Amino acid sequence: MGLNFKERAAENFRHSCESMDSAFAAMLAEHSATGNLRSGATIKKALAIFEEESRKALAQSLDEMAKHIEHRGGAWKQAVSAIGNALDDHLAGSQRILKKPLSMTGANRDNAQAQAVEGRLTEIAGRLRAQLNEFSNGWTAPRAKPWKERHPNFDRIIFLGIGAIIAAGVALIERAI
Repeated sequence: MGLNFKERAAENFRHSCESMDSAFAAMLAEHSATGNLRSGATIKKALAIFEEESRKALAQSLDEMAKHIEHRGGAWKQAVSAIGNALDDHLAGSQRILKKPLSMTGANRDNAQAQAVEGRLTEIAGRLRAQLNEFSNGWTAPRAKPWKERHPNFDRIIFLGIGAIIAAGVALIERAI
């Protein structure tokens, strides 16, 4: 396989967390200036940032995988599973990633806001896993290369062999007539 897809996906998710931190800081500054810092708008925007950046990191990981694996065999399934494991690790750390914006709104305690955030994170996780499954099943993945494109020389040899067998068969039939 050559590339460790779980590590690569984990790296993509780490980069997405860095992007999230910058986006969270800008959003918090904006919401502070407009007086919306302790509102539900801050929670909604933080969750939207988390989902968008996570979606981008997942898409990047899947695109990198598709460039390395040109068929839908066992290597494809293993790579998708590895990326899925990295996604699960990323989602497990969602509370840590969202800690700063959620603490500003008070949604990091045991209250109704925190329960609502948990529900939204579950929905986000479902959408991200659906994105992974759609790619895995080939719905959103690039078209796999046919066998003859992945192994052009073997394809030529097979057709040369078939041609030789047909030619020998025709020669036998002509001799018999």
